[in-house]
Amino acid sequence: MGAEISVIPLYLPLDNENLPDLRNLPVFCGAVNIYLREKFTLYDLIPEAMRSMLDSKVVLDFASGLSTSTSSKGLESLTISILEGTDGRHKCELDKLVSWLKNEEKPDIVHISNALLLGVAENISTELKIPVFCTVQDENQWIDSMDQEFREKIYRTMASKATSIKRFISVSSWYSEKFAEDLGIGLENISVISPGVDCGNYHRSNLPSDPPVIAYLSRISEESGVGILAEAFAILKSQGGIFRNLKLKLSGGFSRDGKEFYEKVAKKMEKSGFKDDITIIEKFDDKSKNELLGGATVFSVPSVSPEAFGFEILEAFASGVPAVLPGVGAYPEIVNSSGGGIIYSPNTPENLAGALKQILDDRSRLEKLSENAFKAAGSLFSIKTTAGKYMDTFRGCHKH
Repeated sequence: MGAEISVIPLYLPLDNENLPDLRNLPVFCGAVNIYLREKFTLYDLIPEAMRSMLDSKVVLDFASGLSTSTSSKGLESLTISILEGTDGRHKCELDKLVSWLKNEEKPDIVHISNALLLGVAENISTELKIPVFCTVQDENQWIDSMDQEFREKIYRTMASKATSIKRFISVSSWYSEKFAEDLGIGLENISVISPGVDCGNYHRSNLPSDPPVIAYLSRISEESGVGILAEAFAILKSQGGIFRNLKLKLSGGFSRDGKEFYEKVAKKMEKSGFKDDITIIEKFDDKSKNELLGGATVFSVPSVSPEAFGFEILEAFASGVPAVLPGVGAYPEIVNSSGGGIIYSPNTPENLAGALKQILDDRSRLEKLSENAFKAAGSLFSIKTTAGKYMDTFRGCHKH
């Protein structure tokens, strides 16, 4: 869009095979040092040379590889400390970031990726005297798994820091309302801009019918509905006919808890005699995703927890694969605006099986939904459309 962009990683190095230059960027608030400072009262006795070593890419890459869980358990005080910004335990780390931005980068605006970094935003806004923007998406999932005393304090702290943000950007209308309610702020300072997808990175599926394939692309966990999908799959398989050879393919990687949960699901499928028709694709890179979605007939992630968006749905749409999703969170918003799938409710295996059957039983409907999904990915949810909306928001606020 003609803008000069710098991407600044916090905690861990960015690792994107399509953008190798990101590997050379400095990492601020290195995860190992931040964690040690929070957990150990004698941290300040660690020599500066050793702290610098702990911020090296080798150490941070190793730490990243150990991260197998997205649970917030045990990280409540750290979350609060980061939100407190210069009033928290990590003031010196945040000062390094602000100093670098002020003296090296000298940006016109700063955009932060989520509201758990509002303490960082406040410091940047105060010191650099420039507009700061913040995208919001699913912060509640991290916060709401904590005990009530921490939840209340975090939401209060976020609300107090919200005044430093020129404009919040929510990935969906549903989440903008939820975020505003959680923080007790007005909707007038929240824009809605959905994520965007580049269709050029995906292969369009020919929607195989012999055998038909259900694709799932998300973290394999109970919360993402793998158990519901497996039971719906078994219901369809037991009906025989066109579903006799039906296949289910899963990808997205396991969390620590997810692996244990899936083993229970697999035992159920083994008793039903359908385990051999379920494939788990271990790799989670662009090639593997293309193989999964490019060979899928229909897509489903029957998430139990309401999602602020669901980028994997756009990846399915970019492959021309229609989605069957529960009526929770932003899913109805995505499907209704695109015409690229079916929404069912409530989120039970029986209802999911019925919705999948509607599509798989009707080839003309399947192809119509596929065309709608593909068109939406190339227009409504195009990466260019998204970038344009972001730039319009940035420019509009910067003028004022």
